[in-house]
Amino acid sequence: MTSAYGLQSAVLFAQANLDQDLSSARLSQIAEISPDHFRRRFRQELGETPAQFVERLRLEKAAFRLTVSDESVLSIALDCGYANHETFTRAFKRRFQLTPRAYQRAGRFRQRACPPAERSRENATPYEVSRTQITRLKPLQVAFIRHTGPYENVPTSLWQKLQNYVRETRGDEGGMLLGVGHDSLAITPIDKLRFDACMTVDGSVLGDGDIRIGALPSLTCGATTFVGPYAALPDVYPLIFSKVSALPNHALVGLPVIEIYRDNTVELTRSASVTEILIPVKRKPMRG
Repeated sequence: MTSAYGLQSAVLFAQANLDQDLSSARLSQIAEISPDHFRRRFRQELGETPAQFVERLRLEKAAFRLTVSDESVLSIALDCGYANHETFTRAFKRRFQLTPRAYQRAGRFRQRACPPAERSRENATPYEVSRTQITRLKPLQVAFIRHTGPYENVPTSLWQKLQNYVRETRGDEGGMLLGVGHDSLAITPIDKLRFDACMTVDGSVLGDGDIRIGALPSLTCGATTFVGPYAALPDVYPLIFSKVSALPNHALVGLPVIEIYRDNTVELTRSASVTEILIPVKRKPMRG
């Protein structure tokens, strides 16, 4: 395993397992790199130490959960990898200057994510948004390339690279194109946002270089169809989040947000692309 590939393996493991032991020693084992070399490479590549990276992801996940769910602070703390309420509260307050409970009461994500009461469409890029329905996403195996940085800077060449790779290795056009956004614009620093350009594949496709193989689990989601140019999506997301939040029998779970490109192409110049936007939800408990 090359050190670059091993480093990415450790990063992906940490992202998916925030409630587990994510010490530098553990992550260096996953990367198959010596601990000292792992720490040096990690900081060079990501601009953070492994410990800083893990704590940031844990706190950002917790902040999102605090603003979209009514779970207890302790439950969220444990699910995000903290051993107890006190340790979590101290770390959270250092990062966000509020205790978790005060942050939850403030509803910061909702304040920033909800659209203005009277949203003007004058001089705006035209688009249409469907009503939001509950759907079940089946498990999917995907080939993906990760982009780190502003979502609007994700290059369409990533999907083209995936298509070319599958065409060259399998001789066909590959499967469905998707995008997976892992972070909230309201919480994560812009230069740390993670986005995966994805294509569904079967078990015969292997990763190579920056093309990795992963899986999307089965998820219950609020699904909304967006018809319009990709350039309008940043303006549309607050509206879609508010529609999902208003579903009567379900509550927002968190991230990631999944985009399914129904035209099976990602072209910024298209004026009317069709994109299914899926946001994970869970059924609200029955009140008896």
